[in-house]
Amino acid sequence: MLLLLVGCGSFGITPAEDAAAPPAPGDGGVTETADGGGDGSGPPTRCYALSFDGDEDWVEVPDADDLDPTGPSTIEAWVELTKSASELHVLAHHDHYAATGYVLMVHGTTSALVAAEARYYDGAANNAVFAPAVTSPFPRNDWTHVAATYDGANIAIWVDGERKAQRSVSKSPPNANFNGVLKIGHNVKEDNFGWGGRIDEVRISRGVRYSSKFTPQERFDVVDTDTIALWHFDEGEGTKAHDATGKHEGTLVGDVKWSETSCERR
Repeated sequence: MLLLLVGCGSFGITPAEDAAAPPAPGDGGVTETADGGGDGSGPPTRCYALSFDGDEDWVEVPDADDLDPTGPSTIEAWVELTKSASELHVLAHHDHYAATGYVLMVHGTTSALVAAEARYYDGAANNAVFAPAVTSPFPRNDWTHVAATYDGANIAIWVDGERKAQRSVSKSPPNANFNGVLKIGHNVKEDNFGWGGRIDEVRISRGVRYSSKFTPQERFDVVDTDTIALWHFDEGEGTKAHDATGKHEGTLVGDVKWSETSCERR
């Protein structure tokens, strides 16, 4: 299970050195054929994100075998945080107690964000996880790109294109399959840990997309052969969130709202 938590606390893990070299070909998003708007029909003329109030609202995606990558992988999203809470889930496809699946999340308090890390659950009865901690603060009320990569030997955490930490793992692959839905903006098994703020451009990929410092793409316009799922959230209306691969359509649940946003985040 992969769990990404973002903030400013230290968990006793040495942050990784940022690589000075420019991204290798394919890093920071692979050159792809434009998949266009939320329905894949072409580049959007207006850009949207999803807004969550953290009170039992989420996007629900049915389970599928390919949502459980068993080798090297990358999970990433653009997020804008406005709420303070101990746990805020960006993307969840896991059972914490069975130690299966993965989660992308932020931990914080009422006054500050305190932790950023990536975890892969390995199916062990003691909920064993492998998690590098991020020690730099996580900005509020501003768009931030977060990503976690697993290359078969190491898990790394990236914030706005910088590798903040990494840790070697002792089990390959370190994640165990989860048989259940995937939720964006909320915990899977419990009615808590809802995201507070906006989420956009959620992508799950096979392989490692980032190996050195990079400039995050503001929009992942291409669907390549490594893309497992990609949600642009550019529909702007309705209750469906289309996956650009055409495989993993999501349904808006609760009080999720479409939120128009600038097509340029920086």
